Formats: sequence, C-alpha cells, structure tokens
Amino acid sequence: MALEARWAASQPVAIDHRPRIDELERQWANLIGAIKFGGLAVELTEELKTVTAELTRVQTLQTPARPKVPKAPETGSGESSACTSGWPRVGSWLKAP
Repeated sequence: MALEARWAASQPVAIDHRPRIDELERQWANLIGAIKFGGLAVELTEELKTVTAELTRVQTLQTPARPKVPKAPETGSGESSACTSGWPRVGSWLKAP
C-alpha cells in the first residue's frame, strides 16, 4: 500500500485554471473598454499590464506541456541517418524514370 500511495503522490495534480482565466479576461475587457470610453490610458496602463501578464501566465499553466521529442542527428547530406543505411528512401520507387 505504501508503494501505491507514493506513486499516487508523485503524479501531477491537474488544476483547472479556467475560472481565473475567465475572470482575468473579463477584467482585461473592462479595462480596454474603460480606456476606449474614458481615455484613462495613463491611469489604467499599469493595471492593464498586470492583468495581461497574469492572464498570460495562467493560460500557460492551463495548457498541457508537450513532451519534447529529440530530433534525429544530421548526417551532413540533409538526410537522417536511417536513410543512409542502404535502404531506398520511401517513395523513391514511385518516381517516373
């Protein structure tokens, strides 16, 4: 049982940031509207920057990270090393003579 508990504790916890994103998007829209309507750009610029930065940060947290796939090493000829092993390239037999 201890091993299962340790495994479960090591799993990432999924946090739904959608409510905070919605709130920040409403704040952002209200600030933009206030700036357009009232011309309070000087007074609201810092608050707009703060809301925009937090919105970007929270949206980044909400987006699942994609695993990075390593690229095949270059062989110098523009082909991957798998294509230089003597086997014909895929589709090479489809070309007209």
